[in-house]
Amino acid sequence: MNDLTPKKSSETYYQAYLVRLWRDEASAPWRVTVTYVRTGEQHHFPTIAAYLAFMEERAVRHKLL
Repeated sequence: MNDLTPKKSSETYYQAYLVRLWRDEASAPWRVTVTYVRTGEQHHFPTIAAYLAFMEERAVRHKLL
């Protein structure tokens, strides 16, 4: 097992994401890019709400919630 392999216990799983937030101007909505650290897979979201929905779906799918 290397340092990038998620460590598993009986009840807990670990996932690491790099989250970048930005906006083009002060009145613009925040946009989000998420990178899954283990694979480099990226997802882009037009709003924080879309990002949060994605993360909730991921957590439910992987039984983290």
